[in-house]
Amino acid sequence: EREADAHEIAGGISLGAAAASKDKQAMRKRRITHVLICHPSIKEEHPQKFVYGRAPLLDDPCANLLELLPSALAFLGEARASKGHVFV
Repeated sequence: EREADAHEIAGGISLGAAAASKDKQAMRKRRITHVLICHPSIKEEHPQKFVYGRAPLLDDPCANLLELLPSALAFLGEARASKGHVFV
């Protein structure tokens, strides 16, 4: 089975679909330590293995992304300060 797609978009930050976060081996191979879930209800797949953050963004063109940015950026900053790698 092909590993779910995720792509490093910046140093220590990878972007991918929720399906990619389910593959614990692939996440470890990418050296992921933190996961930022950008959805209000998608479950944390491996809470014992990764540090999770959440930006509860609705799949709606009128959703207010700006109000979620401060906490999402703080999570990313904390992860990178600890030399972590984040999957978004």
